[in-house]
Amino acid sequence: MNLQKDTWTNADYAEFVTELRSHADERYRQFHLSLIPGSRQESYIGVRTPVMRSLAKEIARGNARAFLAAAKDEYYEERIVRGMVSGLIKPNGFDELIALTEAQLPLIDSWALCDSFCSSLKAVKRWRELFFEYLRGDLLLRDDPWAQRTALVMMLNYYLDEEHTDEVLSLTDSVDSGEYYVQMAQAWLIATALAKCRDKTMAYLTDSPRVSDAVFNKAIQKATESYRVSDSDKAFLRTLKRK
Repeated sequence: MNLQKDTWTNADYAEFVTELRSHADERYRQFHLSLIPGSRQESYIGVRTPVMRSLAKEIARGNARAFLAAAKDEYYEERIVRGMVSGLIKPNGFDELIALTEAQLPLIDSWALCDSFCSSLKAVKRWRELFFEYLRGDLLLRDDPWAQRTALVMMLNYYLDEEHTDEVLSLTDSVDSGEYYVQMAQAWLIATALAKCRDKTMAYLTDSPRVSDAVFNKAIQKATESYRVSDSDKAFLRTLKRK
């Protein structure tokens, strides 16, 4: 199927879904479902990520915005491809970047959808400070665990540098959520920050952070499992683990 189109009709989109289904891999489907407990099994086709990425790139070489306008969300893979296509669009301005983000957020109901979209949205780098304000002043404050996870993973992907790490850690510390996937994003962010900005993150970890014991201990665990953290730091981190 030719996915590089100037326009997308409902019939075109139905053909795209048929194309997705032609790449179904039942063994991969079962494996992926095991990684996302509680998901609606009927919404998973079982298409591998490289295949979806290739389809998204072909779509983006045509009228990507028309594809998004025609897109539906019955299947998990449809939502993944929508996020990938959104990330391949070169926004006309910051407002369109926010619009692309806001359009994808209602489709996110798993860590995989969240993390795939966040890693795809490279246009964040063009408006880093404006987007950071959107994350800290809006997205992170919403009463929605997937919006919060999206904000945390965006900060993990694009803001763990000398300029932003202190504030990113402070913002992470301010999140008080009982949601598992929010807590795991907090822990993942802290462990990644330690690998990228060791001194700032070590200072944070030794200064009685306010994150829950579950988040703190998971961050320590992830850091001690990382090949990017020295053996001596790992030994010290183990002494910080909360009882």
